Amino acid sequence: MSLRLSNRVRYLPLVVCLAATACSRAALVEGTAPAGGPAHRALQVEMRERFYAVSGQSASALNLALLQAGPRSGGRVAHALTEWRVRWSYVPLRRSSGCACGNPSVELEIVTTLPRWRELGQAPDALVEDWTLYMSRLRAHETGHQSLVLTHGSELLVALAELEATDCDVLREEAERAAALLWWRFEKGHRSYDLASDYGTSFAGSDR
Repeated sequence: MSLRLSNRVRYLPLVVCLAATACSRAALVEGTAPAGGPAHRALQVEMRERFYAVSGQSASALNLALLQAGPRSGGRVAHALTEWRVRWSYVPLRRSSGCACGNPSVELEIVTTLPRWRELGQAPDALVEDWTLYMSRLRAHETGHQSLVLTHGSELLVALAELEATDCDVLREEAERAAALLWWRFEKGHRSYDLASDYGTSFAGSDR
């Protein structure tokens, strides 16, 4: 979605590349949690932000800085980027009827990269207003990606908790198959979100 403000007399859409937001391929790693303790489900989340600096006293200068300094994903320059890593584990529980996932656990590490404008405190008011709106929409887009990752992690946790098989070797195969299927859905969901939102918000500030 492109930023367009009706109250700007002079508005220069100088963005060369859309403010693309992409999600990196997560690593789904199956492991075995320590045995013992009651059966439970655990979703652990670590979420953090990091920033890259941009400089400029005009819209054109900022657009160039975003294009040059922005993170890259899949050969495309992005204004912001949300990446994640997923790890999952369970304890094989042998039962008379077969094997089940005990103590299923999913760990999510979510990192969002955003721009930080060095001259924000010294720039013209009109450009600051444009940047503030641009950043609020950019953050909102990345929050959408973060929410999708949390949803995906919860779905994986439920899928593991509900798995049962005739024996523990088959259970492991079923768990890997379920994780792979969910991963395909994860990627599809994020691609659809990016396309529906036109990869986030482009910055088209006012040069005065």
